Amino acid sequence: MDHQAGKKRTRSPNGRPRKLLSLRIDQEVIDHFKATGEGWQARMNDALRKAAGL
Repeated sequence: MDHQAGKKRTRSPNGRPRKLLSLRIDQEVIDHFKATGEGWQARMNDALRKAAGL
């Protein structure tokens, strides 16, 4: 069974390639972003970029 079946793969909206990595994040932080709905990973990335001053 292919869990990716039917999902459209797209490039990142800003055209910058993204890197897959393993990162340990507190469950409460993950729950907070997931509660905001689809696109939560992009919003988490935006929050990290802002915190880093990028």
